[in-house]
Amino acid sequence: MRAGSPSPVGVTLAPSALGGRPALEIEPEDGAILYFHGGTWVCGSSATAQHITAALVRRTEARAVSLDYRLAPEHPFPAGDSAGGGLSIMTALAARDADLPRPAGVVAFAPGLDATRSGESMTPNGGIDPLFTRRSLVRQGAHYLARQDPR
Repeated sequence: MRAGSPSPVGVTLAPSALGGRPALEIEPEDGAILYFHGGTWVCGSSATAQHITAALVRRTEARAVSLDYRLAPEHPFPAGDSAGGGLSIMTALAARDADLPRPAGVVAFAPGLDATRSGESMTPNGGIDPLFTRRSLVRQGAHYLARQDPR
């Protein structure tokens, strides 16, 4: 009796199939997560980030796409891409500059935004995370920079 009624507000409906039977996929209309994994330009993948991406999906009830990107040393600067946090911020800025729709927000987990590793936060935050030390970030960054000026 209600098959011809308007679609529910706030969701998109897409015909689908499940087990060979017709189905209807219902997803939030607003709210999608574009997830860029971390890895200081040289490691990581959508598979290594699957648990955190899944946790974000469960908590936000939004769908997510976790994107793999080229890594150094096979793809050094400028051919390679940044680690996830920096790439997220650069993508939002590029969308703004191209007058494209912008994200409602960006969440960046320890973004690598300064390849010189000279920012003030490097000193007081030193020792908090054993993986993100100035020494380890400089060493990993060297693979990406491939002898290019970090500035």
